[in-house]
Amino acid sequence: MIGIIIAMHEEAEIFIKKIKNKQYKLIKKKKIIFGYINKKKIVLIKSGIGKVFSSIATILLIQNFKINYIINIGTSGSLKKKISYQDIIIANKIRYHDVNITTFGYKLGQIPKTPKYYKTKIPTINKIKKINKYYKYNTYIGELISGDKFINKHQKIKKNFPKAISVDMESAAIAQTCFIFNTPLTCIKIISDKSNKTSKKDFYKNIYKTSIKINKILHWII
Repeated sequence: MIGIIIAMHEEAEIFIKKIKNKQYKLIKKKKIIFGYINKKKIVLIKSGIGKVFSSIATILLIQNFKINYIINIGTSGSLKKKISYQDIIIANKIRYHDVNITTFGYKLGQIPKTPKYYKTKIPTINKIKKINKYYKYNTYIGELISGDKFINKHQKIKKNFPKAISVDMESAAIAQTCFIFNTPLTCIKIISDKSNKTSKKDFYKNIYKTSIKINKILHWII
């Protein structure tokens, strides 16, 4: 079974409509949706925004269903000039940008007793090629950073994490939870904004297009 975590209803609504033999289950006040996509059994949870909600959602999936691997998909902000609206980010590593325990010898963004960053499961080259063939937008593979803040000023983050290509509010917490439970994670993000002063406006402007793209990408990845 494939677990899917999406933060917001607006990001998930088109994909949810496409799930076959749809059923619902309420666990700890969270509505779980399960059914089939491409004849494969999936279970989806809308986590809510931020690290705590996304950690809870990940635990609920892992502890209540026989999950083979998890896909986290949704929106993120660009941290590179060349990466623009609706471009696709595939994370190969994920870390926090709002964790700092360097005083005790840890790397910036590192939680004690965990790695410097969390490695992810990257989709096969053929699946990535399918995505690139359909869309005129670019696909980038790289480092994703995450924290409990919607970013509209990225200068400090870019200085601290110069290799990071995108930023969101859920992925690192999901990655840490998957690491603890030894569950593979694939993380895919669509750029909704450029992490600058127009980020809020750009996010709402792009959310519907993002939802369409999430639906298509999940069909190809699953």
